[in-house]
Amino acid sequence: MKLLQRGMKQTELIQAVQSDTGLFLDDSYLYKILRGERKPEKIIQSICKILEIEQNTENEPQMWLQTHLRKQTKKEREKQNDQ
Repeated sequence: MKLLQRGMKQTELIQAVQSDTGLFLDDSYLYKILRGERKPEKIIQSICKILEIEQNTENEPQMWLQTHLRKQTKKEREKQNDQ
C-alpha cells in the first residue's frame, strides 16, 4: 500500500534500502523478512524510514510490514500482468 502511495516499485525499495544501509537485500530476502524467517532490525528500520511508516514495536515487525508490503506486492504483480 505504501509503495503504491509513493509510486515506488518493490525493486526500487530494495535499492533504496541497500543504499541506506549498505546491507544485502533482494526479493527473496524481503520475502523471508515478511514471513518472519529473518528479522534484520536495520533493514526493517530502513524500510520504515523510506516508506514513512511508524514502526509498531508492540507487535512483531513482520506483522505490520506484511500489512503494508504484501498488499503492494500482490497489487504490483497484478499491475504488471495487466501491462
